Amino acid sequence: MPYFAYLDQFLLIAITHLFAVASPGPDFILIVRQSFLYGRKKTIFTSLGIASGILVHTSYCSLGLSFILSYDFIYNALKILCAIYLFYLGIKSILSKVQSNAFNNENMKDDNFSRSITLFSAYKQGFITNVLNIKAGLFFISLYSFIDPETPNYLLFFYGLWMTLITGLWFILLTFLLTTKSMNRVTSHYHLYINKFMGILLIYIAIKIYLNY
Repeated sequence: MPYFAYLDQFLLIAITHLFAVASPGPDFILIVRQSFLYGRKKTIFTSLGIASGILVHTSYCSLGLSFILSYDFIYNALKILCAIYLFYLGIKSILSKVQSNAFNNENMKDDNFSRSITLFSAYKQGFITNVLNIKAGLFFISLYSFIDPETPNYLLFFYGLWMTLITGLWFILLTFLLTTKSMNRVTSHYHLYINKFMGILLIYIAIKIYLNY
């Protein structure tokens, strides 16, 4: 396969992935929830966790291990685990108590206003949410199925690293947009309600994953 054809292949993958990562889903809802609940610093770690999850999906696709999701037991187990975890995060978000004045000025920068979650926990929430997301797994399996079988392994892993990087950058950018001072001024009196609404959305997605996937 000529190398210029690999460029066309990469552009197709990159554009398709960009549209997919920007579309609303569990990862998107989680980032919105984390931004209002925990602030910028911890949400960036959640973004890095989501990006790490992408690396897991692309790695098993590159290694030819995507067949594991064809087993009903594994597929259903991941579906149930994903639904349970998102449901748990949704309930936790609904029950959270956030003081609107806690999001002012320097507190938003250093994230000191919330001690209820560590940086590792924030990272772990993003990672688990993405890895257990069956929809994400099926998307990457479908995407990699269009890749020419003669594509060298180093290019397959490059595609994975690229999509991991873009995913991380996208959600970090979204985090910055959601935690700016101007955004805070607009939403400062509604953080509690926004968190509860995000919790309801997470529960809705959990139920939808369990019933429809």
